[in-house]
Amino acid sequence: MEFEKAYQSLNDAQRAAVDYIDGPLLVIAGPGTGKTQLLSVRVANILKQTDVNPENILCLTFTETGADNMRHRLTDFIGPEAYKVQIQTYHGFGSYLLQEHRPDLKSAIDDLEQFTLIREIQSTLNPTDILRPDYQTKSILQALSDLKSAALDPDDIRKIVNRNQIDNGLIYSAISEDIQQTKQRYPASLPYYRNILEALKTFVDNADGYIAGKVEPIAKIYYRSLAEILLAETDTSIAKPLGAWRAKYFEKNSQDQYVFSDDIANKKLLSLANIMEAYENKLTAAGLFDYDDMILNAIDLLEHDDEKRFNAQERFQYILLDEFQDTNDAQSKLVKLLTDNPSNDGKPNIMAVGDDDQAIYGFQGANTSNFFDFDEHYHPKQIFLTKNYRSSKPILDFAHNIIELGEDRFCKSPNVNIDKQISAENPPAETAIELREFKAAGAEYSYIARRIHELMINQHVPGNKIAVIAPKHKYLISILPYLHNQGVQVSYTRRENILENPEILEIFNFCSLILGLATNPKLADPLWFQTLSLPCWQLSHQENIELIQTARKEHRTILEQMQASDQEPIKAIADYCVDLASKVNTLSAEYFINEICAKFYHDADNYQLFSNLNTLRDLLTSKQNQKISLQDFCNLIAAHQAAEIPILDKSPYHESETAVQLQTVHSAKGLEYDYVFLIAADNKNWSEAKGNTDKITPPRNLEYVRHTGDSADEKIRVFFVAITRAKANLCLTYSLSDFAGHNVDRLKYLDERESTDPNTGEKVIISKLLPEAFSHVIQTDATEIEPADISPDKWFDDYLPTDEVKKNLLLPLVAHYRLSPTHLNQFIDLRYDGGPENFVRTYLIRVPAPENFALNYGKYIHEVMDELNKEKFDNATALARFAQKIDEADAEPDEKADLKKRGEVELAAFLAARGDALRAQLADSECNFSADNIVIGGAQITGKIDRVEINEASKTITVADFKTSQPKAKWTATDNTFTYKIQLYFYKFLLENSRKYRNYKITHGRIDYISPNKTGEISALDLDFDEQENAEIKHLIEVVFRHIKTLDLPDTTAARQTTNPTKAFYDQLIAEP
Repeated sequence: MEFEKAYQSLNDAQRAAVDYIDGPLLVIAGPGTGKTQLLSVRVANILKQTDVNPENILCLTFTETGADNMRHRLTDFIGPEAYKVQIQTYHGFGSYLLQEHRPDLKSAIDDLEQFTLIREIQSTLNPTDILRPDYQTKSILQALSDLKSAALDPDDIRKIVNRNQIDNGLIYSAISEDIQQTKQRYPASLPYYRNILEALKTFVDNADGYIAGKVEPIAKIYYRSLAEILLAETDTSIAKPLGAWRAKYFEKNSQDQYVFSDDIANKKLLSLANIMEAYENKLTAAGLFDYDDMILNAIDLLEHDDEKRFNAQERFQYILLDEFQDTNDAQSKLVKLLTDNPSNDGKPNIMAVGDDDQAIYGFQGANTSNFFDFDEHYHPKQIFLTKNYRSSKPILDFAHNIIELGEDRFCKSPNVNIDKQISAENPPAETAIELREFKAAGAEYSYIARRIHELMINQHVPGNKIAVIAPKHKYLISILPYLHNQGVQVSYTRRENILENPEILEIFNFCSLILGLATNPKLADPLWFQTLSLPCWQLSHQENIELIQTARKEHRTILEQMQASDQEPIKAIADYCVDLASKVNTLSAEYFINEICAKFYHDADNYQLFSNLNTLRDLLTSKQNQKISLQDFCNLIAAHQAAEIPILDKSPYHESETAVQLQTVHSAKGLEYDYVFLIAADNKNWSEAKGNTDKITPPRNLEYVRHTGDSADEKIRVFFVAITRAKANLCLTYSLSDFAGHNVDRLKYLDERESTDPNTGEKVIISKLLPEAFSHVIQTDATEIEPADISPDKWFDDYLPTDEVKKNLLLPLVAHYRLSPTHLNQFIDLRYDGGPENFVRTYLIRVPAPENFALNYGKYIHEVMDELNKEKFDNATALARFAQKIDEADAEPDEKADLKKRGEVELAAFLAARGDALRAQLADSECNFSADNIVIGGAQITGKIDRVEINEASKTITVADFKTSQPKAKWTATDNTFTYKIQLYFYKFLLENSRKYRNYKITHGRIDYISPNKTGEISALDLDFDEQENAEIKHLIEVVFRHIKTLDLPDTTAARQTTNPTKAFYDQLIAEP
């Protein structure tokens, strides 16, 4: 019913795209024309009209959010089958292929690891190498990424360099005399330029296609650019364009002769090829890859393994590409490998949807020429969606006037050549466009804040229907205090550099001090002053200063002076720091971070600090194959600082569900609002901009791979996207001077001109691009309201003032949440102060807590059992492995001894009783389902199972879990076996819905206790799955998932007052609809 309803609601062009199932299709979908709905309906129609399975359809897009939205819409049409359709990002799909076919690739490396690896390679270069060791490493990394996005490998690059050097030599021989004669003044130089053009044409006529990828022979670049000047019909002098052409491609040598300027660029490119090859070899040897390699390794896999390519082509019979304008060359090549099969007869079932007018991701390698390539490669049916269901006609007319300024547009290409005028199909009753000019930025922001407040208070416009859109984050940060002053709640997300958070730097400083004390107390002296200034010590500035001065006077280290102090608080600080320093060589960085935070920041309602710490913790624990010491932690931060590589944390500030939305244009893409305020609409922000200032300039025929800044066309597209976010009301504002007092020019695209009002005779400013009814620029002499006395950064850091705000702050954190068995049980288990509130604190906010090494016992047991299952070694080897893990752990010697002794007793007993049976049984271990995208009843779930025992003859499975807790003799609802049972059912659901095990019947569950029971025996709890419990726990998962996703935490008061709170809460939850 939902599909039929959606299908009937389509317009003629949309329906044509949905019905055109077989063969290549290119849909150009302007803003607000319903492309997201179109994609979902088309997938549903393919499943309805053909006999393909959902698994045979592949949808690729660019963001997880886009994939989630598409899957959500598709679920409305086809139900749970939507989760069988492969809806992935390009990188996610590349990773998916590698997981299936390249098990040798273990993990991805981060920016710092890339930096370190390239520095290591640079150190091995010959000192005479043009990219010698002191050359900018970041420039090399950016260049390598650009080349990878263009799907070029070291051999391709060497081929390009070799061809360029040969061609430049031959061309120079042919034009050398003429190029020297161009020194003459114009028009005397004109015949020589024409001679050069004729010579270049000879090379072009004899040149083949591409050298590699999309890299043309260099002669074509020279010829095309000179022909545009000489063959243009113009009566004006072309002296300046000719001089610019010569300056671009030539330079003078020491003999004052013009020579090609690409010589250095080709030498750098050749060195880059060698660095890239060494880099890739090191990654391959270590089983590692970088972000770009997710695509490139997938390409390599399909290119060089015919069987895997044919299998992929057979599997994915229908391919749909969303936001096609944002693809880079590597992504486009991956798609071609999936579709170029002779059986397709050149007509694969592929659909690309996008809008080249909204291509705004050139800085990420996106290439709008892929539209032209798609058209040339597939010769697809073309459908243009031009009916807009979002914006008013005046807004669309304004947008059309803007985008028509662009030159490189698909609709203007010779084989298309249409007027892509978007029509308003669902116009709002009232509409308004304003262009407001202010004398100063403060007045501009004051006006916007007041205007938004009036809309919300006087006109009752919900804040989430209003957006403030800016070209850069810094303008949004600047307007925050003005909005705060008006009491306007906001929702704003930006990428924050953790290393700019003062509290993180305080922790880093304190950890460095502890390291100094452990090595040489004098090394710590420079760090004490900042450390002792922390509020947690409750020392006055005077006490701090006196301490430093007295230590200097007495010729003591500051530590010695603190220990000699007659003030107990100061002595206590010294003792505490010395105690921590004594543990540097035995305890992990995690211990110190948790200890410091638990002591100093535990009671602080500082969500940002906890979020930043979680990001650092994740970064550290991702390197779990290494021993992470406090020195490693400090080295990590110091290395990021030295390399100028930020550690980024996505920082959501979400004050309420009806908050005003603050967004950059790039983050606003795909969204729509009733009221849009487009701020900082001046020439400084919206004209051509230089971006990439790296020193590695590529040869001229490789310039397309390097984003050197937003071109005029790209700036126009970005402005077009910003305008088309508005439904009915658009207010563009700019100021003639910024906060620093610098003058700012009006935006040239708006073509603002002084004129005389025919009615009043007053001087006015008219924008020729705005619709006539809204063309008057409003010059506003608004008074500036001083913002609240807060700094934006401080305001951004300090939040969680109330429970309601806390809820709204956390909502972005559960956007992509998946429920695991551990999380489920932590949510429902009300024992030991557990339950929903503690779940949020522990698993969402993740408030730091001191490390308890004893809790690692179970981790080491599980690791040994996994290794035993995979390697089938004997009991003695298993015990030795366990002991080795304890020895290598970060812990105090006595803690290690205790756990080792416990393991020698318990693990030895368990293996003696069960070792042979475990080795003999066919089983998989440590089965991770994070990549399966499993959904039951709307709840997205994931998890890892200790052991899956398989009976191939009967096609049945027993799922087992190891426990190191005290054994229980039976299942009850009064102890931890209650949550153990829930865990086993959860595992059953994972297996039943997984790709690998869905064809097996899950018949039994088992808890294997490692520890002997009270009689010294090894025991287990066996479970026969029950239909009623199965239904109850499945419903429990759905209910808990819903509560977590909405952060609507259930009231546990009544359950906590019973004799069995956890069971009472369980009953309360499963009684919910």
